[in-house]
Amino acid sequence: MMRHLAVTVSLLWSACSIGLGATVSDSRLSANDRIVGGEVVNITDYPHQVSLRNVVFGWSLFCGGSILNEQWIITAAHCVDGLLDIQYDVVAGQQNIHIPDEFEEVRFVAATFMHPDYIYTSKNHDIALVKLTEPLEYNERIRPIALDSELVPDGTICTTLGWGTTSEDSLLLSSNLRKVDVPVVDDQTCGRVYPSEMVPENMICAGEEGKDSCASDSGGPLLCPTSNGLGLVGLTSYGTGCGRPNYPGVYTEVASYIEWVNEVLDNN
Repeated sequence: MMRHLAVTVSLLWSACSIGLGATVSDSRLSANDRIVGGEVVNITDYPHQVSLRNVVFGWSLFCGGSILNEQWIITAAHCVDGLLDIQYDVVAGQQNIHIPDEFEEVRFVAATFMHPDYIYTSKNHDIALVKLTEPLEYNERIRPIALDSELVPDGTICTTLGWGTTSEDSLLLSSNLRKVDVPVVDDQTCGRVYPSEMVPENMICAGEEGKDSCASDSGGPLLCPTSNGLGLVGLTSYGTGCGRPNYPGVYTEVASYIEWVNEVLDNN
């Protein structure tokens, strides 16, 4: 089962919002929507992590993202495909998604920029930028993450994050932020289980049996150690199942898009 990494409630939201101009992003959603084999972490250790929430069905989380600067978020294109800016918001500094607290900051969306070459069927160029209506205020729970231009070697242990559900058959999101450490998988190995058009040069594979990202972790970060420190190397995109043997998760490789990101930020 191919998992398209947007939470099931997002499908309901999109279907009920067609009158507002939205379209259903994907009808192939599965219940395999969680960080697999991970652990709870503190938002202060990953202060760049944000959640994207729909504002039609009770502010429910449907994707993740990362802070680039006070007014810009980076996420996956499939998370925002077909959605109006008024249909979702962004929450930063959030530890528990079910209990609002004094430290989180909620921002509405001023504009959404999907990569112009994004392809729905293959998830190629699965990257988007979200401009906030008001800038975030930095503190120990809200900080930016740097885009990293380095290509990490196969076998590198990276980290991915999210608030997805914690069991295959559950539709309940994890209350607290979770992480899992996953190894980068070489292109040849990844290409043996996915069609070549699904893993172009601008994607990176990572994961192993029992350790993976999944559906509602979409758009969240793949963080890897580089010569510049821990950097944003990938964006959670898709995969087959979650944590299955020989089926790593597939991530958008941000090194291929730094020029596009800078162009959007400079022009807007």
